[in-house]
Amino acid sequence: MRRALPAMLIVWGLGCGQPPSSVDGGTVPPDAGPSGEGPILLTSSPANGATGVPATTKIVLEFSKPIARSAFTIGANPAITFGVPVFEFEDTVVTLTPSMPLSVDTQYLVQGTMQDREGNAGTFTFAFRVAALDTTSPTLVQSAPTGMDVALDAPIVLTFSERMNPSTVTVTPSPAAKLMPPVWNEEQTRVTFAPSAPWKVSTDYQVIVAGADVAGNPLGGDITWTFRTLTPTDTTPPTVVAHAPGSQSAAPLNARISIAFSEPMLAVTVEPAISIVPNVDCAFEWSPAHDAVTCTPAAPLSPSTIYDVTVGTGAQDAQANPLAVSYPFVFFTGTVQDLVLPTIAKVTPADLATGVSRDATLKITFSEPMDVATQGALMLTGPVGVEDGTLSWNSAGTVLTWNPSATLPYGATVGWSFGPGARDIAGNPLVGIAEGSFRVIQTGTMDLPAVLDGHVTSDGMVCTTCKSLIVGDDTLFTRSYRALFSFDLNALPPDTTAITTASLNLYQSACVGSPFSKLGLLRADSVDFGPTIEPFDYSAPQAGSGGSIASSCMPRWISATVTSSVAADFANRATQQMGRSQFRIRFTGSLFPDAIADQVHIASHLDSDHAPYLRVTYEYP
Repeated sequence: MRRALPAMLIVWGLGCGQPPSSVDGGTVPPDAGPSGEGPILLTSSPANGATGVPATTKIVLEFSKPIARSAFTIGANPAITFGVPVFEFEDTVVTLTPSMPLSVDTQYLVQGTMQDREGNAGTFTFAFRVAALDTTSPTLVQSAPTGMDVALDAPIVLTFSERMNPSTVTVTPSPAAKLMPPVWNEEQTRVTFAPSAPWKVSTDYQVIVAGADVAGNPLGGDITWTFRTLTPTDTTPPTVVAHAPGSQSAAPLNARISIAFSEPMLAVTVEPAISIVPNVDCAFEWSPAHDAVTCTPAAPLSPSTIYDVTVGTGAQDAQANPLAVSYPFVFFTGTVQDLVLPTIAKVTPADLATGVSRDATLKITFSEPMDVATQGALMLTGPVGVEDGTLSWNSAGTVLTWNPSATLPYGATVGWSFGPGARDIAGNPLVGIAEGSFRVIQTGTMDLPAVLDGHVTSDGMVCTTCKSLIVGDDTLFTRSYRALFSFDLNALPPDTTAITTASLNLYQSACVGSPFSKLGLLRADSVDFGPTIEPFDYSAPQAGSGGSIASSCMPRWISATVTSSVAADFANRATQQMGRSQFRIRFTGSLFPDAIADQVHIASHLDSDHAPYLRVTYEYP
């Protein structure tokens, strides 16, 4: 398979105008070896015909098959002196580095010979032109950070218009600040300076940049800029929420030490604040959210040893709040290393679970203690804000719990998975199934019609065929009316698990007299009068809570919230009331001592335009 050469490398060729020389010295005679197809040059860098080639370029050649090192020759016109060639990829790629920069604005012809390992010969030729002398000053094309509310650990990142001479580039912040050694990209066009201590809060900084490109041209253009660091809005001290290894069992000799915090931290303050006794030289690695750090020891831990770890109060969060108190913990080592890959042993809720509670937490149990920075590898998908939940570990470091910051929406599907950062305390990566999902309980609403209704009087009259039901009194001093309604909860979907809201809805069609001023408020009571309406149901005992349903006299729909009683009826449907939810409508006062009828008329189920109904919102898987 043909290998792609790195775009930044440039292939150099063999001499021209002089006999090609063997890499072992001497001149190679024309091919006199065995017959067969010889190797050919597949690619060269610089490519044949390339222009504007840097004077400091290397030559990289890729051949169609492995070549014999002793039979490889190369030369150039004008002459180029090369260092020792580097053979790679089973001797199919050769890299040659000129011992000094090439002549600027010069055309080079490169020639060479080679043989494969069976002695079949081949030749190659290509040409390129070195760029003219660079007299253009480089410019600073991008700088960071900029603007307001800059993070206190934000690095200075500079991008230049061309390759720079790193030894000439300087960065001077004002007010003065110490910076870590620069880190350059391979092309030497971008450099990063991290602060060795946090920037000062609420401070305006000016940064001055100086330097030159590889040709010695000084930096031109705008070489200064400013930024302002954040003003803290959080004054709550951070805390350590988990650590590993724990003290419950012996840690392996290749254990890593990890610490999780309650919020993102400033690495430049945390790392020097961590002390370990006996001493451990650490290579620190941070979680993507910067709320967990892992120390990878430079050498295996000592066997059968107690280690004391302390996170000091110098550790600061992203807004420069320090730990309120230091955080110490202890672990002890065993005698062996851990080479076993961890797996997920259990997940609650289970994968593809349905009907999960809206206040559920996700608990993931691992087969062994984990690096607590594993929490940074957990990715959650689902409704907006699902990633805002909190993560916590048990003391053994084997159970990771995600607690949503808000009640999960009905019907939401929450997915979870682990990225490559999930590892045990020895750094072994998580294997096996590392993803899943569950669906939160769903909700629906149904209007249940009255399956039975009627009115009953205090003196034993019953009407279940009346289109308009009476509540109140009449011209007889001794008679008052009450209305009764029955609804069948068995009409709800069979997978209904709970009732969340319920309202009784009736149509008040007319008033006679002054019922509300004489008889008080109209009230709905939860009762149990059975499968039929009988005279004695006028005084049926109240079975559950009720409430006011109306207080004024005008034709309109009236409603009472009856959630608690309907929920209780549903929960007890197997043993009580056979799945019925029943209500009695009455005035708080029964009779008024006059000969005038004071009544409210309510539509029954026979009034198809205004039939009573029970609106129920329910949960189901």
